[in-house]
Amino acid sequence: MVFIMGAQIGLGIIALPSDLAEISGHDGWISCLIGGILAILSTAALLFLLGKYDNKSILDINIFLYGKVIGKMFNIIFILYVYVSSILALNLFTATISSIVLREIPSSILETFIFIPTYYLVWHGLKVLSKFSSVILFVIFSMIIYFFSIFRYFNADFLLPIGEEGIVPILQGVFPSIIGFLGYELIAFVYPYVTDKEKAIKYVTLGNVLTTLFFMTVILMTTGILGERMLETILFPLFYISGILKAPVLERLDLYFVAFWFPIMASTLRANYFVAYKGVALLFHKENKKGFYLIFSIVTLIIAQMISKVIRIKQYRQIFGVAGIGITCFILFSLVFSFINKKGMVEE
Repeated sequence: MVFIMGAQIGLGIIALPSDLAEISGHDGWISCLIGGILAILSTAALLFLLGKYDNKSILDINIFLYGKVIGKMFNIIFILYVYVSSILALNLFTATISSIVLREIPSSILETFIFIPTYYLVWHGLKVLSKFSSVILFVIFSMIIYFFSIFRYFNADFLLPIGEEGIVPILQGVFPSIIGFLGYELIAFVYPYVTDKEKAIKYVTLGNVLTTLFFMTVILMTTGILGERMLETILFPLFYISGILKAPVLERLDLYFVAFWFPIMASTLRANYFVAYKGVALLFHKENKKGFYLIFSIVTLIIAQMISKVIRIKQYRQIFGVAGIGITCFILFSLVFSFINKKGMVEE
C-alpha cells in the first residue's frame, strides 16, 4: 500500500492543483475524483489479470500472451517506460528543490546527492524500500493537521457554484488527474514479491482510495484558499499554502513542510528506479551483481543530467502522462486478450 502511495503522491500532487485550475477552474476536484475512480478500476483490472497467473509479473505474462519475440519487445517497452520515468522523476525532484530551497547549488551536484540514498535503498530491496516509504503516512497526517490550522482562511465561495465550468472542461481535467495517479501500474512488476496475494487487492485499492482522498483534499484546500485565478499562476501551490501560517518559535513552517516532503518525492523516484533496475537486470540476467548495478546507476545519473538541460517540468508531466496512460491501456488490452490466449494461466 505504501509502495503504491509513495509512487503516486510524491510528485503527483505538487503541481496538479494549478494544472486543474487552468483547465477545469474551481471544479478541478471533480476531475480529480473521476481520475481517482478510473485509477481504482484500472488497478482492479490489473490485479485481476495478475491473479490469473501463478505468481507471475507482467514480464512473464507478456511472454505467455504474445510469444517470446513480441513478448520480449513489449517487455523492453515496459522497462524503458519505467526507466525513463525514474530519470524524469529525478529531474523533477531536483528542479523542485532548486526552485524552492537550494537555488544556488548547481543542479548536477544536487542531483547526485539526491540519487545517493536512492542507490542505497534500491540495492537493499523492496522490503527496505517500502519500510522507508511508510513515512508517507506520517507526512499525510501532519498535512491534514496543518489544513485544520489554516481552515479559517478557507473560502467556500471559491468553489461555488459546483459544476459551473461545464462537462467538457471537467472531462478535460481528467487527463492531468490520471497523470497524478500514475504509479499504480508498477504493481504489475512487483506483484510476485507480495507474499499474501489474497490481501493484495484490498491494500492496493485502499492505497488508491487514500491517494484520491488526499489529492481531493489538497485541491479543495488550495482552491478554497487561493481561488482558481491565483491558483493557476502558482507552479507548486501545495508548497505555497504551507507558508501561510506563521508559528511562534518555529516561524516559517513552509521550510519544515518542504523538508518533510523530500522523502515523499524520493519515494516516487525510488519506486520507479527499483522496477527499472530489476527489469533490466532480469533482461540481461544480472540480478544481484554489484558491478552491474553500479554501472547502471552511473549511466542513469549521466543520462539524467543530460536530459535535465532540455526537458522542463511541464514537458516532463506531458511525456510521463502520455506514456503511463499508454502502458495502462496496453495492460488492459492484455487482460482482454488473456480470455483468448489462456497459456500459462492457473487452472481453476
